[in-house]
Amino acid sequence: MNRVPLEKRILSENDRVAADLRERFKEHGTLCLNLISAPGSGKTSLLEKTLESVPQSERVAVLTGDIQTENDATRLRRFGFPVKQITTGGTCHLDARMIERHLAEENARRVHPEIQIVRTSCTSGDGLQEWFTWLQQRKLTQTAESEALV
Repeated sequence: MNRVPLEKRILSENDRVAADLRERFKEHGTLCLNLISAPGSGKTSLLEKTLESVPQSERVAVLTGDIQTENDATRLRRFGFPVKQITTGGTCHLDARMIERHLAEENARRVHPEIQIVRTSCTSGDGLQEWFTWLQQRKLTQTAESEALV
């Protein structure tokens, strides 16, 4: 199959928009996190624990994505912060062989040597305080960086 030259242009447009968004977040001191993982791995549970710990006076919003449902957004709205759902209507599927192959190839520290890893369990509570501390430190760093831009 031949590639359509438009593909590069579409990806370039996506990269441009992503860069613009990152710049806007930085200018406004907005800490933006992207939680990506397999369905059922605990992303929404971690967000629930996180939102539960955040004072209502904090400015927090959640943007959640799903192929078909608004289940995650419904779960998260009960904490009183703005939640928006993006329903993609497409498929997003990784099978076990794909994951196995990429894990053997894609060590996170090799890709990003400075990556910070916070191990948490919403079931046992292990690591949650470390996660909350990490978030607070990132928030302070982001605020300082945006103030330096002014």
